[in-house]
Amino acid sequence: MTEIIELIRENKTEEIIQNYSKSEFKIHELFVDLLKDNLTDDYENIEFEADKYQEEFIEGVEIFKALVKVDLQMEAMMFSTVLVFLGFKTGEFIHLLSNTAMSKGVHLSEISTVKIDSRLRNSMQQFYDNMDDNYLVPKANIAAAKTRISQAIFNQISKSEFGSDMLQMGISYERISETQMSKNIYEGVMNDFESESVKLSSGLFSEISQVNDRNEDEIKIYEKAKELLENITNTKIEEPKRFHTNESVSTQKLVEETSENIEKINKIESNGFFSKLKKWFS
Repeated sequence: MTEIIELIRENKTEEIIQNYSKSEFKIHELFVDLLKDNLTDDYENIEFEADKYQEEFIEGVEIFKALVKVDLQMEAMMFSTVLVFLGFKTGEFIHLLSNTAMSKGVHLSEISTVKIDSRLRNSMQQFYDNMDDNYLVPKANIAAAKTRISQAIFNQISKSEFGSDMLQMGISYERISETQMSKNIYEGVMNDFESESVKLSSGLFSEISQVNDRNEDEIKIYEKAKELLENITNTKIEEPKRFHTNESVSTQKLVEETSENIEKINKIESNGFFSKLKKWFS
């Protein structure tokens, strides 16, 4: 990768064509086609090996970043079309693998034969960040692809990281006038990042305060989604009354007492009659 990036920086087109016309990476050969003005626009017929989707995409992003850095805007724009196609294919492929794994009751990360490259999400974000306002549709597609991947590895990232990806996708769709899609995304984020007590409440007694059991990052994601939804719908969303457990001394004391009682019960079970029952009937 370093060599081709250096050649791009030094504007050594002929050397790139000579050295990378035949490469282990399909993305290199497509870049050569671009330089030779032979790049196909029939992207559906470009065949990448499924087990190399991630590696090919990461390699392609480094090339795109180099093109942007040396201000080869036309080449960058043309190359981005292939990269967006590959990024979308990568996201869909990983999503399919994840759904297959979940149908068997396991997370994708628990399958030894499948490995999600730790660089992939960051690479997609770098691609997104290096595209300006001339790339609004490609950015929306890459935001969606990154969210697909985050969804597939949800057990390996924080909830707030996934929420941030969802918000980025919603904002990206909003910027290309996919208003209903954005609205659905913001509503989904608000629901996912709502306090559990609010979700379980009937809503009949609005005067009753609900327990706010979320951390600061999760609250920020919720508030941002609420702000974006209010902007897009031009309406004010009524919030339920909430209180955090550490805001009330009596509540915090009750939580601590409950925790202590659970520990005592567990201790009795491990030392007494209950432990023998478990041993006999397990």
